Amino acid sequence: GIYEEVLPNTDWVQPMADGPGFKDGGSRLKYDKEGRMRPQGNQHAKDGLIPGRMPKLDKLVQKLLSEKDIDDRVLKRPGLLWYPDGTSDAIPHRHECWTALISFGAPRILTIDNHPVLLRDGDLIVFGTQRHGVPRM
Repeated sequence: GIYEEVLPNTDWVQPMADGPGFKDGGSRLKYDKEGRMRPQGNQHAKDGLIPGRMPKLDKLVQKLLSEKDIDDRVLKRPGLLWYPDGTSDAIPHRHECWTALISFGAPRILTIDNHPVLLRDGDLIVFGTQRHGVPRM
């Protein structure tokens, strides 16, 4: 399947958690109670989705763009996020654009404006600029 194609063929990176710097509009790192930098709850593909590397995923993305009438000039490079286990999370946040999210692997909960949605392997969900996150399981 696609999950088995993507996972070993991607360079995964776990960045440090950051958030908006309210004084200057920049970003700031987040720390735990002991003063250590806190890693982000998920990992992302170092280079995003590069066409040609994963044919099954390429085919699915092209089908999504076609069926949902998304102009691929707007979608420069889709991101890939990986939640290795139930302790991986994404704190609630929002984007200034729509999101088309395809879930692979084990079922996980996605919250959209605090409403839980169970996503299973192969599910697609499209939503606007609502606040969304992935809680720990």
